[in-house]
Amino acid sequence: MKISNKTIFSILLVMLLWAICYPLIVLGLDDAPHITFAALRASIAGIALLIMGMIFGKKQPNSLKHWFYLLVIGLGATTVGFYGMFHASEFVSPGMATVLTNLQPMLTAILAYWFLKESINKYENMAIILGFTGVIIIATSNDAGTPGVNFEGLTYLIIAVFGLSVSNVLIKQLAGKVNALIAMGWQLIFGSIVLWVISFLSENQT
Repeated sequence: MKISNKTIFSILLVMLLWAICYPLIVLGLDDAPHITFAALRASIAGIALLIMGMIFGKKQPNSLKHWFYLLVIGLGATTVGFYGMFHASEFVSPGMATVLTNLQPMLTAILAYWFLKESINKYENMAIILGFTGVIIIATSNDAGTPGVNFEGLTYLIIAVFGLSVSNVLIKQLAGKVNALIAMGWQLIFGSIVLWVISFLSENQT
């Protein structure tokens, strides 16, 4: 199947934005408590996406099942994912955090195989094995003075990767049924609500 230049550009753009995620988190950690920062980021993003969806006339979900999926996706991708990502940024360098978090697509493929019965061919199996191997090599390397990954940072990253991977599998259930702008907007809002609760209970807001 031939991939268009537009599709390639979109993929590269998404990967670029994903790559700068952790550096931007680190820039803001000194000015706001971790979870408050995460909740604020998720809320602003969710509201912006919902406004865009409404401007473009996109329909809201019309099924209780779809709303339930959005809630669970929000808890996984935003609440659990952001909780792990923002805490991990305190203990792991941005570059290392980005590399380790990119275990997510490979774990998603494995979960999709088990729960969605999606097939994985021999080339995809090889890619997953090579991907895991590469991440392990990078994570355990201390070349050029690169700091290793401590246990606390690794724990938070595993939490983030797990939340994101599970949500990716669930998102597949909404593909073609709920508009992407609306779906991502609501899952961010749902996830941010729990993050706000956690932040008010565990962080100093003054």
